[in-house]
Amino acid sequence: CHPAPAGCPSKGFVYGCDKGGDEKIQYYFFDIDSGSSSCLTDGKSTNWSAMWSEDGQQIVYSSNERDETHFDVYAVDFGSAVAGSAARAAPKRIMTNDSPGYYVIEYYDGALLLVEHYVSVTNSSLILVDTSQPTEGEH
Repeated sequence: CHPAPAGCPSKGFVYGCDKGGDEKIQYYFFDIDSGSSSCLTDGKSTNWSAMWSEDGQQIVYSSNERDETHFDVYAVDFGSAVAGSAARAAPKRIMTNDSPGYYVIEYYDGALLLVEHYVSVTNSSLILVDTSQPTEGEH
C-alpha cells in the first residue's frame, strides 16, 4: 500500500493484487472520498514496484507489458489514470530492459529515476536514469 503524497489531487492509496493467485499483480488507486478503485495498469501483465513521483502527479512501476520476458519501467499520469476510460492516457514506457531480471524502483521525482536491476540474490545493480532523455535497449 502506497499512500498518496501531499501533491496528489485525490486522497487515497495505491495497492496491488492479483486474480485467483495468478501472480499477475495489477495496481489500483483507492479513492478514499468516493470509496472506489481505479485500475492503473493494463489488467493482464505482471507488474512490480509501484511508486509515486514526489509531486504526486505520476505513478511509476515495473511491468512485462511489452513482452512476458522483460520488465520495463512505465509512468502513468495520475489524473488520466483515474479518469473515465475515454479520457485515460496509456502509460508511457520510460525505461526499457532487454536483459534478464526486473527493476525495483527506489526513487522517482518526475525526471530522475533510481532503479535496482535485480537478476539474482548475488547479482543486482543500481541505475540512475534521467527520464527526460528516453533510452532504449539494455541497461
